[in-house]
Amino acid sequence: MEDRPQKRLAIYTNCSSGSGACVIAHMLEPTFFRTEKLCVEIEIADPVQIGRTRLMDGGWNVHASMEIDVPGFFAVLLDRSSRTSFDLAR
Repeated sequence: MEDRPQKRLAIYTNCSSGSGACVIAHMLEPTFFRTEKLCVEIEIADPVQIGRTRLMDGGWNVHASMEIDVPGFFAVLLDRSSRTSFDLAR
């Protein structure tokens, strides 16, 4: 079994279509992403830099997405969204 920190395990992505969509895509098809184990810290105290992600020294605490299979990502996104019907008239 892979060694994983129990406190913080996340997927940090640089996905131009929005990180929420990438998280869902990663759950559906993790092979679309090449990840690296990194140690990062997210600023939560400084109101000017809040949300800033910094690469830190130390043991890894996230799987950072370094590359994405863009055609595969959009194929899954379009396939899944076409299966869902929304009645916008309601």
